[in-house]
Amino acid sequence: MATGIKNFNGYVTLLLVGCLLSAAYCATTLNAEDSWDRLDEELIVSLIFAGICIAYLVAMKVLFTAPLTTHAEWIEINGIFATKPKSGKKENVHSEVDIIKGEKLKQYSVADELTKWAKLKEDGHISEEEFNEARTKLLKRN
Repeated sequence: MATGIKNFNGYVTLLLVGCLLSAAYCATTLNAEDSWDRLDEELIVSLIFAGICIAYLVAMKVLFTAPLTTHAEWIEINGIFATKPKSGKKENVHSEVDIIKGEKLKQYSVADELTKWAKLKEDGHISEEEFNEARTKLLKRN
C-alpha cells in the first residue's frame, strides 16, 4: 500500500509540475497581442489541470492515507476491507507459545496433542525446550 501511495503521489506531483510549467510558459508569452485568445485558453486549461492535481493530492491524503495511518493497528488485525472486527484486542504475535485456548476448543485429547508436538520436535520445527514447555502445559490442564 505504501508503495502505491508513493507512486500515486509522485505521478500526480509530476503532472502538477508539468501543468504549472505550462501555465508559467503561457503567462510569459501573453504579451503577444495576436495570440491572446489561444494563450489565454491554454493558461486557463493548465491552471484547471493544476487545480485538479492539487485536489487529487489532498483527497488522497485526507480520504485514504490519513485513515490508514490512524487505524493502522485495526487494519493490521482485521484487514483493509473488513466490516466486522475479528477481535476486540490485538493478539501478541511474538509472545510465548500458546498451546491451547480452552474456551475456543470444543474437546481435545491430551495424547493427540502430545503426539502432534512430538512430531513437530522430530521434524525440527520446535526445540526440546519448547516441547517440554508444551507437554507441561498440556498435562497441567487435565
